[in-house]
Amino acid sequence: EDLPEQGGTIYSYEIANALLDYAMDGFGMVRILDTETVLSHAHAGLTERNETVGLLPEHEVSVYLPTNVSVSELQYRVMLNDENMKAPVRTGDVLGMVSVSYDGKLLATVNLYPSPTAIFVLLFQTPHITILIGRDTPTLFVYHRMLM
Repeated sequence: EDLPEQGGTIYSYEIANALLDYAMDGFGMVRILDTETVLSHAHAGLTERNETVGLLPEHEVSVYLPTNVSVSELQYRVMLNDENMKAPVRTGDVLGMVSVSYDGKLLATVNLYPSPTAIFVLLFQTPHITILIGRDTPTLFVYHRMLM
């Protein structure tokens, strides 16, 4: 057996290098939440025109995931504090939270705040789908409610 002092191989270092290579090649940071993307909406008693306010995460979240995982494979669950909020809704009010999971494992839970600019008018609604259009901007928002 060759000893390290005699120029032999140190197999524990080779195994450690192989594990590090695997981690570097097979995993990466993925942004799963950002503070610009409206995740859902809440009826906020804004006017009689059936307006809603867009909900934004409190902060962005990035997690370390396998590189073959697509963001579309993540599960987002929005829970509102109150389904029938009353105006006025203020920018700093916590209106709910969002939980993000992958493969049944919770990755993050973040508070949701009203967007100061994302006000929507209800166009169409069924028990499973809601279609809204931006009040002040030409933004279309489709919210699909999954059966649990």
